[in-house]
Parts: sequence; C-alpha cells; structure tokens
Amino acid sequence: MAVESTAQRPASLAEPTAKRWRLSRARRRILWFYFFQSPWLLGIIFLTIIPIVGGLLISFTNYDGINLATTKFVAFRNYLRMLDDKQGMLAFMRTLVFVLINVPLGMFLAFSLALILNQAVRGRGVFRTIYYLPTLVPIVAVAWIFKLFLASKNGPLNSFIGLFRPGTEIIWIGQANALATVTSMALWMTFGTGMVIFLAGLQGIPPELEEAAVVDGANRLQVFRNVTIPLMITRERNAAPK
Repeated sequence: MAVESTAQRPASLAEPTAKRWRLSRARRRILWFYFFQSPWLLGIIFLTIIPIVGGLLISFTNYDGINLATTKFVAFRNYLRMLDDKQGMLAFMRTLVFVLINVPLGMFLAFSLALILNQAVRGRGVFRTIYYLPTLVPIVAVAWIFKLFLASKNGPLNSFIGLFRPGTEIIWIGQANALATVTSMALWMTFGTGMVIFLAGLQGIPPELEEAAVVDGANRLQVFRNVTIPLMITRERNAAPK
C-alpha cells in the first residue's frame, strides 16, 4: 500500500499543476482580450456614454456653461421652454427629418454595398477595406474634409460643377443646404459599419439554399426576395438578445 501511494503521488501532484496552468492560460487570454478592447471601451465610456449622461443631467438644470455655482435643478422647465421657442422647435424638426432620412437611406446603401461586395469578384477585399475606412476617420477630420470639399469658392465640388456651369458658387454649408450636407457627411462616416454587419449576415447564408432555388427555376430577384431576405431577417431575430 505504501508503494502504491508513493507511485500515485507524482500523478496527483501533476494534475493540480496542469489545472493551474490551464486556468492561468485562460486568464491570460481574457486579459489579452480586454487589453486589445480597452481603447475602444475607454473611447465609448469617456467620449460617448459620459457626455450623453452628462448632457442629459445638465438639461434638467439652469446651467449656462459658465456659472457653475448658481446651478439649480429646474426639472422639465428647459423642455417646456423649447416647446414655446420657434428656434428650438425648428432644430427639433430638422433633427427628426435627419433621422427619418439618414437611418433608412444608410441601411439601404449599406445593404446594397454588402450585396455587391459579397459577389465573387477580383479585389473585393480591397474594396471592402476602402469602403470601411471612413468609419475610422475622426469626426473632426471628417468635418474639415467636407468643409474643404464643399467650399463655395474653389471647392472641388463647385469646381467640378463649374465645368458645366461656369461661375457656380453654391453655398453648401449654409442654411438652405445644411440638412443635405450633414446627411451626406453622416452617411459617408457610418455606412461602412452597416456594410460589414450586413456582409457578415450574407456570408452566413448557406449557398446550397440559393443554388437549390436556382435549380428549381427561380431567377436572381426571386432568390433575393424569397431566400436571402427571409434568412437575413431570421438570423437577425435569432441574434437579438432575449
């Protein structure tokens, strides 16, 4: 019996050691995951979540941006004043119109581009990268790019239009065209993200189902309407949190 216990002791000691090694390896993977995710997480927390929450809390006070000592809680008084302010209601309506235009149009462009880039064509990886790059550009840089591109005098867009209509000096960044300009800038910045999400969904559809529909006599439009769209909707519903 003493011999058996002595023989089994190294195995019993090796098993906890291997288990500790496995746990430490799993912990290292978790640490590396959070290390690579930390820039994005910190950016979301400090540049998105905290400003949104802070702005919401400030909206319930009389803070004017300077006199912090006299700040008081005024509940919904600011929102009630906005309803009686023509400029405030104008800003609210323009924001509503912006959302109604930008969201559906952005989804349509992103989905259309995902369909095109999902085809087996040469260099599609390069095109995917090019179309996704605008989402990585900081918003300040995007604002400067559009300011220079849409300049009323000697701007590239007006210069191009001037080839057909000499002397064109359209004020794109102004009261009349502000909504179209901001919408274009927002679409250029964000449709790459939607393209990647839709592209992942399209690549998750089994090609055998589409091939079977073609064999049964369905054309491209029928395959898209009766196979691609329903499977995309089903995948989105299954991926949604419950």
